[in-house]
Amino acid sequence: MAVILPWFETLPGAALVLGVKVKGGAMAISGLLVLFISLIAISAIRELDVECGCFSGVERTVGWQAITEDTVMLAGALFLLVLDRIKLTPQRIFSQPKEIPRRK
Repeated sequence: MAVILPWFETLPGAALVLGVKVKGGAMAISGLLVLFISLIAISAIRELDVECGCFSGVERTVGWQAITEDTVMLAGALFLLVLDRIKLTPQRIFSQPKEIPRRK
């Protein structure tokens, strides 16, 4: 599972960044975040002293801070899932706006 999970996180994340299959990527990220929030909450309620493993190189135990951070990320993923009409792709963000022809 530890070998597959990073790829399952990376592919939907890349889809969101590249603007390809945004709705599917947001749905996958939302599902993962709900799973992570549930697991962290169960560990926090049971007062287990386990490392979160959220980011490599950062030593952090499970707790309410991790739940809050994941909830904020979930809100962003749900925003993209609900409002997928907004095209937040790098091409659209960094492209020059088209000039509107004016009538004389």
